Amino acid sequence: MEINIGININDDYQPFTDLILDGTKTIETRNTPTLRPYVGKRVGIISTSKKRKAKLVGYVDIVKEIEYTNEKQFNSDYNKHLVGKDSPFYIKDVKYGYVLSNPEGIESRDIYSKGIISRSLTKEDMEISKKDLIQNWLNNPKKLREDAEDANFMFQITKGELEEEKKKADRCLRIARRKMPQTSAYRSGLIVQCRRGKIWKGLKEEEEETLDEKWSEKYKRSIDCNNPKGFSQKAHCKGRLKEEEDSLNEKTDFSKEKEQGLHGWFARQGGKGKSKGWVDCNTCRDGKCKSCGRKEGESRSKYPACRPTPSACKTRGKGKSWGKKSTNEDVLNEQSKQDIEKELKFNEIKNTFKRLLK
Repeated sequence: MEINIGININDDYQPFTDLILDGTKTIETRNTPTLRPYVGKRVGIISTSKKRKAKLVGYVDIVKEIEYTNEKQFNSDYNKHLVGKDSPFYIKDVKYGYVLSNPEGIESRDIYSKGIISRSLTKEDMEISKKDLIQNWLNNPKKLREDAEDANFMFQITKGELEEEKKKADRCLRIARRKMPQTSAYRSGLIVQCRRGKIWKGLKEEEEETLDEKWSEKYKRSIDCNNPKGFSQKAHCKGRLKEEEDSLNEKTDFSKEKEQGLHGWFARQGGKGKSKGWVDCNTCRDGKCKSCGRKEGESRSKYPACRPTPSACKTRGKGKSWGKKSTNEDVLNEQSKQDIEKELKFNEIKNTFKRLLK
């Protein structure tokens, strides 16, 4: 039997849904007879909280309604409803109790439909409610920022759905999307040709992942990697960046130091003048660097960042930049980095939501 409705149970003050599912709480109370339409029916149990999304955690039968008109009567059923005098749900003038039976727990799932008393559990209503929520966020970016935690939660689900949809796309569609990111009649024609076995039939799966057009060197140099257009240019820029990083990360030759120790250190040509040894990369100008070892009384704007030779200064060390910065500068850089990451995440969430609503 399909169950299309669920009742809201507030779990902020006590874990009522857990108590219902384990059979400890057998009466659910309300200030008004709002659950009367569901007497004699099996309904979903929806756990609600101000701290998280509503969740469907199980099902239960609502057997009958009891009306409590005084405290004595209400307290006599305390062991069944578990609402004490210190609870915000305690009786004031009148209280309605609903006897529950046959509780059944399930693996919890998120509920997107809305409702104060109850919520729809039909797939159609849930899907509409989810899209309405996303549309409201897109219409009001300020609200999207305020609801960052909920939006991020929805983003993870939406992203998963889109990835699942992408996996279902057939082989020909995947190839066409990579070759031509923009939808066009020409692309649609190629997809049809591929499905008929007239093109791309000899293309292996691993070749699909690295599919690229044959570009001239002049065209490659003309690509602006700060603003790449389409999938192919983005893939090209990613490869170019990796090549640059690999060239920067080439290993420096420390053979002299390993073989001769301190003698090897002083055997280096060193900085300008008669000084020997390693060089301070923070002082390099036009290929000339000062010696790593400072003279007595000498002060430098940054703590020395030492390398065997000036050319080795082009390779990256373990840190992100040469030299030590002041604490204030570090704090500002870290704060700036966090702000940028937050903004990038915000834009990623927004763009993913737009894709879902297309």
